[in-house]
Amino acid sequence: MEAQIQLKYLYNLQTQYFYLNSTYAEDFNSLDFEAPATVKENGTSNYVYEIVNSTNNQFKVKATAITDFDRDGIMNEWEIDENGNPKQLVKD
Repeated sequence: MEAQIQLKYLYNLQTQYFYLNSTYAEDFNSLDFEAPATVKENGTSNYVYEIVNSTNNQFKVKATAITDFDRDGIMNEWEIDENGNPKQLVKD
């Protein structure tokens, strides 16, 4: 749920940014988004977030798990784009 919630939040920020600037933001600073501290940084987040692609017409933001939830060596990945629907890319 963490990745989906953060990705929806980032979608909303990107949408607001687009309405104001007619393009999508290329970095989190432009969105005033500070990624939550990860469990490796003594925080609570199990994911790292990155803007994978950003143009005038589209964007993709990815969440990659840093915690192997079921200990199988596969890390969970999610993505969201300008359509606003989080998609699971890699299931853990």
